[in-house]
Amino acid sequence: MIRELKRIEPKSVVRIAFFIGLLCGFLFGVYSSFVLSELTTMLTTEESAALKGLTGGSTLMTGVMMGLTGSLFFSLMGWFLAVVYNFLAGKFGGIEFMVNEMKDSEPEHPTSAQSRNDDE
Repeated sequence: MIRELKRIEPKSVVRIAFFIGLLCGFLFGVYSSFVLSELTTMLTTEESAALKGLTGGSTLMTGVMMGLTGSLFFSLMGWFLAVVYNFLAGKFGGIEFMVNEMKDSEPEHPTSAQSRNDDE
C-alpha cells in the first residue's frame, strides 16, 4: 500500500528538534571546552591568557550554554523546514512511501513445520 506524507505538524518537529539540539549542543560545548583547555597548555602565557577568555569558565557551563544555543537553532530550523515542506508538498505532492500491512493472527515468520505442511 502506497501512502503520501502531505503535512508535517511544525510543533511536533520543534519538540523533537529542541531535544536533539540540546543534546548535540551540550556535547559540542563540552568537547570544544576540552579542546580549548588543551590548546592553552601548548601556547605561551600571553596567548593562553587570551584564549582563556574564549572558554567562558568551566567546562560544564560552556556545555550548558552551547546546549541552549543549539536547541534554539535546531528548533527554529526544524520549524522553518516543516513549514517549507508543507508548502512544497501542497504544490508538488508529498513524499510517497510504502506500507506493508500485516494481520495480527498471522505469525511474522512461519515455522519450518508449517512451511513443510504448506508445501505438501
